[in-house]
Amino acid sequence: MRPWANGFQRSFVRISPRPRRETLVKGIVSKPQLVPDHIKKPTYFLRSIPDFMEDSIVKNPPSSFAELRTSGHLAGQILKYAASLLRVGLTTDELDKKVHAEIIKHGAYPSPFRYNGFPKSLCTSINECLCHGIPDSRPLQDGDIISLDVTIFLNGYHADCCATFPVGDISEERAKLLDVTQKALHKGISLCGPGVPFNLVGATIEKFAKDNKYSIPPELTGHGVGKEFHMAPYVHHVQNDVKDLMEPGMVFTIEPILVAGPDPALVMWKDDWTIVSEYGYDSAQFEHTILITESGAEILTL
Repeated sequence: MRPWANGFQRSFVRISPRPRRETLVKGIVSKPQLVPDHIKKPTYFLRSIPDFMEDSIVKNPPSSFAELRTSGHLAGQILKYAASLLRVGLTTDELDKKVHAEIIKHGAYPSPFRYNGFPKSLCTSINECLCHGIPDSRPLQDGDIISLDVTIFLNGYHADCCATFPVGDISEERAKLLDVTQKALHKGISLCGPGVPFNLVGATIEKFAKDNKYSIPPELTGHGVGKEFHMAPYVHHVQNDVKDLMEPGMVFTIEPILVAGPDPALVMWKDDWTIVSEYGYDSAQFEHTILITESGAEILTL
């Protein structure tokens, strides 16, 4: 099984028989939304399985930068729109429907939809859910934190971003987790530029997380993005031995997930998507799509 969002590979998940604190309960998942005929769709729309994943790192030509920027900007605006809707009592299913409609209104396709069978247009990951949460009938509760992972496909290019938001009044512990995770992302981004080794990003983010008493699941990585949803390079958020260097034209995500506990072990729900902390620890994620230029790096998803 090849990676999906976060460069996730199912075969890495440890399913443990040990008891864990079950606080997040799966709700009812509604029927998928429709995508109008006039919307340009990625190749996996009809078969749910991507036709091709690039193993070599793509260096996009400067002639593609305008379209990459347009796609990235829209993804960032959709994320802001989704965040503006958050309120106590809103279900993630309602949120997904509104976000789906907004993406379609702008002439784009919601990239998660039908990618390897994912049934919705948005990933909504609450509290101890690290990633790939499927929108459902669970109402948001005062004090929740929720990661909204938005990816759109526009003019032939995907762009991917994510942030974790408070719902109502959250605890100081959860507020700190959100703050540190966002800072971890920007520490990684600040390193990016031509000639920089990708492994420097992971080492720096992991050290910052550990200094703040958080852990990072090594299985969940950033990834190349552009004409394909997921492809090389796979950007680790922990120390690693990857030797590749950043070069102009490369486009990829940095998307650390920090876990508020010493062990970032994962458990997958039976839906084959939802990834939660084995021990019920809270988690947060922040993500941007980055373009390497001749002079440095550009965040596309602002």
